[in-house]
Amino acid sequence: KQWYQRRVRGPVEPFKVFMDEGNVLAKIVWLYLLESQLPFTKVSIQSKESEKIQGLVPSFCKDCLFTDGKSTIGQPSAIIRYLCENYTNNLLMGLNHGHVSQSFSWLHWAISVLHRDLFHMSEGELQKHPEDMAQSELVKNSLDSVSLYFDMLNKIFETRDFLLGREAWFCDSALALILENAKTLNLGSWPHLTDWLERVHSQPNWETVTLPADR
Repeated sequence: KQWYQRRVRGPVEPFKVFMDEGNVLAKIVWLYLLESQLPFTKVSIQSKESEKIQGLVPSFCKDCLFTDGKSTIGQPSAIIRYLCENYTNNLLMGLNHGHVSQSFSWLHWAISVLHRDLFHMSEGELQKHPEDMAQSELVKNSLDSVSLYFDMLNKIFETRDFLLGREAWFCDSALALILENAKTLNLGSWPHLTDWLERVHSQPNWETVTLPADR
C-alpha cells in the first residue's frame, strides 16, 4: 500500500496540538499526524498554555490549535495543508497531483460544508432554541442538504470502493470521522455509504482516535 511511500521530513521539535479528544475536527488533525508518523504532543484545549495562544487565531478556528515553533494554525484543513506542504509532501493524499487536488477538495467539503450541516441538525442545536423559527428553518435546510449529500455519496460508492477509486486515502478517513460523529443518523437508506464506512474503519489508527479515552 502506498500510504508510506513518500519521505516525511520531521520538525526540529515535536509539534504541539491543543485539542479536545472528543472534538471531531481535532480528531482529523490527530489522525493525520498519527498516519504520517510525525512527532507531536497533545495538550488539552482547556489548558492555560492553550489560552495564551487562542488569541493568535480567529474565533471560528479554535476547535484545534496547532503550533510549529512560532507558527500557529487553528483550522483543520489549513493545518493538514501546512503539514503536507512543509513536511509530508502530500503523504496520504493520493498517487498523483490530480488525486491530491481531489483529496483537498473532499477534505474542505467535509469540514466546511458537511460538518456544518450535521451540526445544525444535531439534537443539541434543536434543543437550544426550540421556539426560534429561523433556527427551525436552518435545521430543515440542513436536513434537506444532508440527504442530497448522502444520495451523492451513495451513488459514488456504487462503483468505487473509496472516494478516489480502489485505494483508501486520508480524505476517506476525514469524511468518515465526521459521519461517525453524527451518531443519531440512520444511514439505512444509503447501503453503499454504510459499506464504505465499514471499509474505512479498518484503516490504520482508526480505533486510536475513535474509541473513548477511558476505554
